[in-house]
Amino acid sequence: MKSRNIRTLSINLIATFPSVPVKSGATTSRSRRIVAICARCKDVPFRPMCRKPWADSVGLTECLLLRRSRGAVANAVNVRSPSLAQIGHVRFGLQASSGGMRRGCAAIPPPHRRKSGVKPDRNNLTKRLLIVQPIGRFWGCAMLAKVDCTILSCPIMSVDDQGELYPVMQDAARESPALGVYTLSAALHLSGIRCRVVDWVADTSIPLQQIVEKLLVSSVVLFSANSMNWAMVRAVATACKTANPKAKLCIGGPHATHFPESVKGSGLFDLHFRGDADHVIKDVYHALRAEGSVDHIRGCADASSVSPEPVNQSPIFEGVPALDIFRQIPEQRFKSLPVETSRGCKFQCSFCSIVSMKNWRGASVDYAVDRILSAYEHLDRTTHGIISIVDDTFTTDHGRIVEMAKCFDEVGLPPVLNFDATVVDLRNQDVVAALGPYTNNFLVGAEVATKNDAKSIKKAATPKLIRDAASVLSKEGMASRGVFSFIIGFPWHTKKDCIEVLDFVHDLVTEFNVKVYLQWYWPMPGSEIWRKLRSEGKVSLDHCEDIGFFLTERWFYGIRSMSRDDIESVDERIQIIKSLLSVSRPRKEGPPLEYSSPQIQSRKWEAKRFAFA
Repeated sequence: MKSRNIRTLSINLIATFPSVPVKSGATTSRSRRIVAICARCKDVPFRPMCRKPWADSVGLTECLLLRRSRGAVANAVNVRSPSLAQIGHVRFGLQASSGGMRRGCAAIPPPHRRKSGVKPDRNNLTKRLLIVQPIGRFWGCAMLAKVDCTILSCPIMSVDDQGELYPVMQDAARESPALGVYTLSAALHLSGIRCRVVDWVADTSIPLQQIVEKLLVSSVVLFSANSMNWAMVRAVATACKTANPKAKLCIGGPHATHFPESVKGSGLFDLHFRGDADHVIKDVYHALRAEGSVDHIRGCADASSVSPEPVNQSPIFEGVPALDIFRQIPEQRFKSLPVETSRGCKFQCSFCSIVSMKNWRGASVDYAVDRILSAYEHLDRTTHGIISIVDDTFTTDHGRIVEMAKCFDEVGLPPVLNFDATVVDLRNQDVVAALGPYTNNFLVGAEVATKNDAKSIKKAATPKLIRDAASVLSKEGMASRGVFSFIIGFPWHTKKDCIEVLDFVHDLVTEFNVKVYLQWYWPMPGSEIWRKLRSEGKVSLDHCEDIGFFLTERWFYGIRSMSRDDIESVDERIQIIKSLLSVSRPRKEGPPLEYSSPQIQSRKWEAKRFAFA
């Protein structure tokens, strides 16, 4: 677009939406005239002129920024009016120059011409026209606007022989960003609190000191930790308190929920939170700033609390706009975009450490579909064009799944979904048939191959149920996309038990043409089995204080009754079976058996959530 058309365009927009407040902003150059049309967005390079929820009435769902600079439209996101289709497609970001920071634009092709694949009819796909997406790491432009708080997305890390940090497990492959921290940030934005996510997972090459500097642009810093990255989070929090003793720190996540005594014992955090915080995060923020009481905030406590506070288990906060989440995620850094449509699980497996056991809460069909379609519109931000459903058990409500599939059919959603499913749910042929056209890959939590193991871990799966599920998948043409996960090496397992699992796995693959992901048991801190091992002195909460503790020989060998020789013998047998299956049943999707070798540091073990992705 020519620069001379910018003024005409802005006039047309004003005519189209006469109730929209419009303001021209002064700039440092005559060639930089900014026209901002404000909508729901509260975190843009130039602050909105109002915060009124009038977006839906005028047909806008995001903030539109037009810039007169070399004839480019700087930013236009999610405009519903087809009359704006000729605006053009550009990418907006910040570029360094000798004169400081300047704004730059780079042309990108319109959505229907992108090489990543043909998208469905956009008139049907949520009735929205996607004009352009901003560069994720610059969205919010904290360099131009004050930040009220920052949130760290911390990777799971280990230390190599030279003392250098490196990412491991799912963060090594950057499967998907941490949805929780982006949801909290969007919830804060919704309350008028300017927040920035510092996503260290997206770029683990950034030194720790730079991460601390990014966090301390605000005096309020929020952390989320599981037990695997707790040691790393603690190191960052220590550095933050050292650099700014007055900084207010709060931590949540699975580690704080399971082990509040651990985070209180560190002496680093002013507040900690147990459970789901998205509904009350604004109250937590205000309590940190005002240093007031948190007694009215369920799940929240300060460092002086004595008794463990109750865990807050809430439904999904449906008030957070999807685009407020997705636009913050860095572009081309992750394989997939995360979507949450339910929380919790109706089961209580003893090897699992999720907080919401026997408490499944599903969002409405409309909400779930809208979230998935919104993620689909932003898949060009990913490297693999996949949507990861991060629910613990996505397929629990069969009626909800069928209704969602009908909505997907109306808009022509392609097979882009990755999700977790249970053996029990996949025995329902209607559920499998409904999900088939939209599924890229799914993980089936089989885990066991004998009734005794199923009873020992309280798993609702038996060899018969597993075979029934595999049979349904095979009939519906879904077998090649289903990955059945199995665990060997439980604390009570012998070599004979492991071989029995291998025989079952071999038969399952050859008979039903499914794929299998085989892994050694790893004690999840907070799980029932972990707590039993802790009472026996085989594991300790103190282990979690060491970076990379989960890759040590102590953690792997110390919990099992099997000898090292037996473990190595089983390992060799698995490698042979894997090779034989790959030769006898070659397939385009990769080997039918994927295997994670014993997770000790010398082997540079790396876990994969979707082993065949």
